[in-house]
Amino acid sequence: MAAAQFSDMRGFSLGLYTDNGDNLPASVLGPDDFNQHRFSMEVKMTDPTDKAKDAIDTASGKAEGVIHSAADRATQATHRAKERAHHAVDDSRDALEGAISCAKEMVRANPLATVAIVAALAYLCGRMKS
Repeated sequence: MAAAQFSDMRGFSLGLYTDNGDNLPASVLGPDDFNQHRFSMEVKMTDPTDKAKDAIDTASGKAEGVIHSAADRATQATHRAKERAHHAVDDSRDALEGAISCAKEMVRANPLATVAIVAALAYLCGRMKS
């Protein structure tokens, strides 16, 4: 028996079988074929668990893609934040080194004024503790 298969999106499958064994594709079945051959019809319903498995596989694949995408974005954001933090630390270090260098130059240029300022600060600190 030859068969022509038709399937439906709702899970039904229809099969037409000829009585003489001719292999007639579904696309070429015409009115003469129905007059010349006796057909038997069989209706099958696909297993609901197969549909559920397919739906679960599809959903898990989409979820996995979303998770990977979110993880990639989080990784990129973390790298950007790390780079910004490194730049901020480097800028702070440069500013502190510049302030120390400036203070050293001021002490070398005005040693007597520096001694007077240090003495005044020491006196004030001593007065605050007592």
